[in-house]
Amino acid sequence: LLTYSNISDFLTCPMKYFFRNIEKIIPAKKSAALTIGSIFHDAVEMYYTTKSTDNCMKFIKTECQKESNYLESNNDIMIQGMLLGFVAKFKDSDYQIEDNEIMFDIPFCDGYHRCGKTDAKLLNKRGQVFLGEWKTTGKIDTYIKKMQTDDQGNNYLWAFEDMKPEGVVFRIAKKTALRIKKTESVEEYRQRIFEDYINRPNENFHEEVVFLDVEGLARWKHEVGQICDQLKEFTKNDGWYRNTGACWNYNSLCGYNGICKCTKKSEYESVKNTSYLYCEPGQELFE
Repeated sequence: LLTYSNISDFLTCPMKYFFRNIEKIIPAKKSAALTIGSIFHDAVEMYYTTKSTDNCMKFIKTECQKESNYLESNNDIMIQGMLLGFVAKFKDSDYQIEDNEIMFDIPFCDGYHRCGKTDAKLLNKRGQVFLGEWKTTGKIDTYIKKMQTDDQGNNYLWAFEDMKPEGVVFRIAKKTALRIKKTESVEEYRQRIFEDYINRPNENFHEEVVFLDVEGLARWKHEVGQICDQLKEFTKNDGWYRNTGACWNYNSLCGYNGICKCTKKSEYESVKNTSYLYCEPGQELFE
């Protein structure tokens, strides 16, 4: 499967791609950032489908309670606040949702499939089509800069080019840095977080549009073909290598570090069986 995520993994570190797509394993312990982003993303999808914030708030609490550090993290409070602020911030946007969560699975070459899904199909006030993507980040300005240099937007525009989209609308939510004080109760903290998200929308949310760049899209199509050639070569010759410069990313250690540093087969198998789970590539996408 050629998802944007596993293409990025390969470009970042071929060994990371190997673990996820050839060994088919994922870290048993999910990072906090991925957990928050995943729950928030699902809650937004639920809201745009049901239009019920009450159901979304219950869903967020239920999902967060499944985490081992639930009582210490207060992640449910942050994600609930993010959802309420997100809904309020973008309810009067120039881009309105026409369809929600659209998947694609497109045969590409030599058995590879370009797969993924866009969070929404949007229409602006002139009836032009855009694609929608919902993102979470710790720093909005840093994320905006990243968007200007990667090809995530091109990947979606290519997948849905039959719709003739004008661009991709990224709606970005900031993960709060506010933490509970020793002097306040959980309910007081909840009130403070909710008020911050509702009363400071411009600091906590941002809408950025990446417009179609025909030349940039053509370059991305060519590069994906080149990446396929490299994947075939790496698979044939077992040529996976580590990029140790990417072991730390966004201030966190790669989830595959534990198995990546194993030098003996017995140690490798032991770590694999105790710290990682079997998971088909793209399983979370198809679920």
